[in-house]
Amino acid sequence: MEYDELLDANFFGLDKTTPSANSEDDWINEMTHFLNTGLPPENLTLDAKKRLAVCSQNFCLFTHTLYHNGSDSIWHHAVYQFEKDVILREAHHGIAS
Repeated sequence: MEYDELLDANFFGLDKTTPSANSEDDWINEMTHFLNTGLPPENLTLDAKKRLAVCSQNFCLFTHTLYHNGSDSIWHHAVYQFEKDVILREAHHGIAS
């Protein structure tokens, strides 16, 4: 199987149209919204809004992609749940495995 076929979303059974409808990915959407607008999402409680403001100091958006500055001072790319599945599948069953 060719590498281009492995990257095809249909091979992995993914829907490319929407990044995520998974509740595990809500924090990514909330953080992205906060960094873009400077305002927390309205559906959050006051404590969650405060937590979001404090935690946002370790995040940045670069070319519409969310990154987290880890304790090792390396910027880590935040990935959605469907991307995690693709990354794990590629690592364990892909060309390099």
